[in-house]
Amino acid sequence: MKARGRVLCDFQEASTDEERLRFIISRGLIRNISWLNFYIQNCKKLHCKSVEKSKCYREQGNTYFQQKKYEESLHYYIKAIIHAPGIEAKTEDLSLAYANMSASLYHLMKYQACLANITAAMESGYPDRLHHKLLLRQTQCLLYLKQIEDANTSVQVAKQHAGKMKSTDKKKADIFLQEISSVERKLANAVDNKSNNDTYEMKKTKLPDLSYGRNQLVTQATSGLRMEQTREKGRHLVAARDLKAGDTLIVEKPFAAVLLPDHYDSHCHHCFGQLDLLVIPCVRCSQVRYCSKECQNSSWTSYHQFECFYMDLLHSVGIAHLSIRIILVAGLEFLVEFKRKLQSLENNTVRIKGVSEDGTYRHGYLTVYDLMPHSKHLVIEDLFQYSLTACLLLNILQVSDWFNSHTKMSSDPCNNTSSGECSDKSDKKHMSGDVGDVSEQEQYVGGLLLRHIQQLVCNGHAITELQVTQATDLSLVETKSQVRVATAIYPTASLMNHSCDPSIIASFDRDSLVVRAVRDVKDGMEIYNCYGPHHKRMSGPDRRQILKDQYFFDCQCSACLMDDGQNVMYMVFKCPKCENALIEEQTNVVCSECGYHGNTLSYKEKTGIAKDLFLQAVQRLEANNIKGAIDTAQRCHKIRNGILHRNHRELTETKDFLARCYAVTGDFEKSCRYLKESVSSIKTVYGALSIEYANELQKYAEVLVSAGHMETALAITNEALPVFKVHYGTSHTSVAELDELRFHLQKSLIIS
Repeated sequence: MKARGRVLCDFQEASTDEERLRFIISRGLIRNISWLNFYIQNCKKLHCKSVEKSKCYREQGNTYFQQKKYEESLHYYIKAIIHAPGIEAKTEDLSLAYANMSASLYHLMKYQACLANITAAMESGYPDRLHHKLLLRQTQCLLYLKQIEDANTSVQVAKQHAGKMKSTDKKKADIFLQEISSVERKLANAVDNKSNNDTYEMKKTKLPDLSYGRNQLVTQATSGLRMEQTREKGRHLVAARDLKAGDTLIVEKPFAAVLLPDHYDSHCHHCFGQLDLLVIPCVRCSQVRYCSKECQNSSWTSYHQFECFYMDLLHSVGIAHLSIRIILVAGLEFLVEFKRKLQSLENNTVRIKGVSEDGTYRHGYLTVYDLMPHSKHLVIEDLFQYSLTACLLLNILQVSDWFNSHTKMSSDPCNNTSSGECSDKSDKKHMSGDVGDVSEQEQYVGGLLLRHIQQLVCNGHAITELQVTQATDLSLVETKSQVRVATAIYPTASLMNHSCDPSIIASFDRDSLVVRAVRDVKDGMEIYNCYGPHHKRMSGPDRRQILKDQYFFDCQCSACLMDDGQNVMYMVFKCPKCENALIEEQTNVVCSECGYHGNTLSYKEKTGIAKDLFLQAVQRLEANNIKGAIDTAQRCHKIRNGILHRNHRELTETKDFLARCYAVTGDFEKSCRYLKESVSSIKTVYGALSIEYANELQKYAEVLVSAGHMETALAITNEALPVFKVHYGTSHTSVAELDELRFHLQKSLIIS
């Protein structure tokens, strides 16, 4: 401990990021880690492509396919695809895996996905001797999709292939021609797919346009905003005109972003869109997947060719992974030139951070560089740990040969060990313990890495996705929640200061951030974001402590300056006499309305019992013990209803849970009754224009449909839609789903 104390004491003398990095290097604090050197020497053998693994997974998939367990077979065919070497390896494994995947999809009647995998198999070098299988399957898919013209074209190609087959295998060719004739007869009777006005067509999502046009200075924002700077608030955004609820204020792509490892199997590594049933793997490793060749190529060119071998190590550093991604996206040549230009900018003592020489705050590295690192606010232990991490990331850049990449590395994944085969060649490079062996350029980049790590503590932005969860496969009442899938850096969004009562809401389309106003904002008023602690979800003291610990400021927003009593009321006990809120005073609870006094301990004991019962109910529902879940939840509800304020979140949570349980049993009337109470409480707590209220209304409408109350369901849907449109615009998934529900409800009411 004394030795560590001396190291920290010496480290504290370093005053710049580059000096801190040199300190770590000179002490050999990274170089002397034995397991790290072992990892660097052997990491190229991890997660590489393997013919043997691909064949093994394909055979496992074939076993399930033969048993007609097509869903199970898909799991193994996907693994076969991601482990198969690329076409340049001169093996058939990748194409065979795609072809087998298409067969399972065909039997699952997922014809579009089947066609996509057939195309992928052909492009991956599918053996000519087997082409007839794919051609026939392709024609059948097109027939089922009623794409008759394309199906006829596919048939002609199949017949040409049958002609070639006759010279080598006449018997097989004759069988194939008989199958083609059967399909041709079906084609002759088929009719092209025509649009049907009685069907609802889901609109494709697209990024919204900025309200009032694009800002000429803050280029990712609307002209309805302007950037200001004061000593007290720093840079911030204010309304340059009267803004309306629902206005789109910012549409921004991240400068750099990193997908969280938990979502590698389900999301594109580059754009973060959910993957469908066509898997595009990395050309070199078996870890990451893409939604398209375009994303695969963009990822490789920009960063993945340098990260590919070191993904496990990058996962271990958490959010700091984004700092090396920022450096890779910027590129070495740009950073060298940036250093020269920055010196010129720094000579301008009145410059606004992030604003370039032409007076614009745009999508570029300067806006990232000028985000606050908060070095002076960090405790020395944290800063020391961040410096160690920066040194580790610099080591990855060195051994990946990034510093020589502009002259040696190809931007084409197909020209860089694209077969993915393991190499016995070890990396002999490692970080020297002598600062003199680390170039000035490497020290500069290492300092940037450390700067970005510090910035991300306050400026890292979670990319979230609205996901639906169901307690059981039978559940008809879905729970929606925002799930974090990636971390990104959005320099324009970072200009917004915090308020516990924000004026905006952020949503995402893949990696694109969309910021909308959730209420009217007058000209000259500041635009506020919420950094996490929201006044509707957390008490004032808890919010302020979190903001102080992570963001280093004492919150003085309107919600913190005003009395929090209104929101606290929804987290308190209920007076047994007048049902108003009880105030806790040391060991007693007191009603300010009727003067009732009670013992706090009794209330808290009952709270603990109710919490245990609720957890038991959830476990029973997950285990498909529906009756046990309802019985336990009813006991919990009885206790909570007796001691908690009528709009207490835990009581609302219990009602919502009971609604889910009764929906599973098919008792939709009881489900509606509990949801109606839940909807009322959420409206009271969060407000009629809140997204929380809209989500609960959507859930209520869906259960009303199941209960047969179509008119009420339509009224509820019509109430929810405007709120969703304010928060998410017109093309969001939730809006599209509600629009579709409204369409079918209107149609059913007209018919009846």
